[in-house]
Amino acid sequence: MMGPVYLPAMELVLDSYKPLLTTLDVSLLVDWEDAAAPGHPATFFSTKASRLDTVATKREVEAFGNVFHVLARVGGHPASTCTAFVHEGVVGIYDVATVEDLRRQGAAAAAIDFALLRARDMGCKTAILQAHKRSVGLYDRLGFRETGMFQSLYYSRTRMEAEAVAKGYRPPGSQP
Repeated sequence: MMGPVYLPAMELVLDSYKPLLTTLDVSLLVDWEDAAAPGHPATFFSTKASRLDTVATKREVEAFGNVFHVLARVGGHPASTCTAFVHEGVVGIYDVATVEDLRRQGAAAAAIDFALLRARDMGCKTAILQAHKRSVGLYDRLGFRETGMFQSLYYSRTRMEAEAVAKGYRPPGSQP
């Protein structure tokens, strides 16, 4: 699939945020070697080949001090992660991902909750994010409200590769 995708822009005022009461194990993500393993939510958006690069990039960005990564576990297993960027009283929540088999158990909400509370402790007054239409309900339950709409382009890797092959491109090492 290729074409426009509309992503709601959402915002939350942190002064009025009511923390969740969760029994899940939630903490800062510090075990980056574990995060490079297949199936870990921290590298959910990475291809197998780029997993180690993703981990290295996240570690480098985290060193600036205004970025942190959160991990929620379900039954001791990495279940959901999110990344938070803090700047001038605003926290942006990004890369929320949950392992498919562990969805609908509160892990994403717990990870975001942890990030929001930490950001508030760091002096943030507002949280922002771009939501996928499937996630709007979660963000609504946390108190986020839609403030606008982003238009983005979505490119399917499979379709792009098929189009490239149809135009005669052959990846290195492939057989004609």
